[in-house]
Amino acid sequence: MTLRIIDGTAYERKRLENQFKVKTTDLGNGHQETVITQGWEWVERSDMTPFAIQMAAECIEKNRNDPKAIEEREALNKERSAKRAKKAVRQLCKVAGADTLMTLVYRSNQQDLALCKKHLKEFVRRVKRVIPDFVAIAAFEQQERGAWHVHMACRRIATVLPGADGIRLKSFNVLRAIWRSVTKEHGGNVDVSRRKQTSQRSAARIANYISKYIMKAFELGEKHSNRWTKFGDVTLPQSKRLGDFSTMQEAVAMVLGRQPEGSEIVNCYLSRWQDVFYFVVEKSSA
Repeated sequence: MTLRIIDGTAYERKRLENQFKVKTTDLGNGHQETVITQGWEWVERSDMTPFAIQMAAECIEKNRNDPKAIEEREALNKERSAKRAKKAVRQLCKVAGADTLMTLVYRSNQQDLALCKKHLKEFVRRVKRVIPDFVAIAAFEQQERGAWHVHMACRRIATVLPGADGIRLKSFNVLRAIWRSVTKEHGGNVDVSRRKQTSQRSAARIANYISKYIMKAFELGEKHSNRWTKFGDVTLPQSKRLGDFSTMQEAVAMVLGRQPEGSEIVNCYLSRWQDVFYFVVEKSSA
C-alpha cells in the first residue's frame, strides 16, 4: 500500500483495473518500441480517522529521514536514471540505423578514462574528414587488466574509402591507421564487424549490445553518464499515445494487429504483475 498525506487528507495509490495505456515510439528504419501500462490513480482514504492519518504521516516522515531509507531511495533513483540512459542509448542506435560494431582498444594498459574520451573525440574528428556523415553511439568499458576500450555502434561504413590519387583503401585499414595516429605511444587497434545477411547483428541487437554497458557501469557503482556519448546528427523522436483500453488483452491485440508489414518481433515481455507489456519490432531479416 502506498499512501500520501496532503493537507491532512490521506490518499492511496490504486490500480485502474479497466485502463491500459498504449504508447509507441517509431525510431525509423523499421524499428518500433511499444509499451502498455496499467493506469493508476490516487484515491482518498475516507475510512481513515484523523488519528490514523496523523500516525501515518509521522511514519512517512520518519521513513523519509531514516538513513537506511535515504540510501535505498538514492540507489533506486540511480538505477532509474541508469535505465533511462540505457533506453536512450538503445533507441539512438536504432534511430541511427546502426549496422556496424566497431571496438577501439589500446595495446598499452591505458587506464585514464578522461584520456580515452579525448582520444575518441580526436578520432571521430579525423574520421569525419574521410566520412563526413559519420554517426556513432559509443560506450566505454574497462577490461579486467584495467585498460579502457570503446564499443561503437556505427552506420553505413563503406567497405572501401577513396584515398589520394584515386587509390581505393579498405575502410578497416583507414580506421585503424587513424586510431593509431591518435593513441600514439599507447598503441591501438580496431575491430570492425559489419552486418551481413546471415549475421545476427541487426540494429536491435547492436543496440542491446551497446546499451548493456550503461547498466554494467551502474552495477559497478559508477556514474552511467560518464560511460557513453554520441557523434553525428541523431536525435530521439517523441513517443506517441495510441489510446486507452479496458483490458490488457485488448491492448495487446491492437498492438499486434498494427505491427508493420514485413517486420518481426525481436523482444517482448509481460511483467510479473501483468501490468506492463513491452515489445520491440524491426524489419524482418528473412
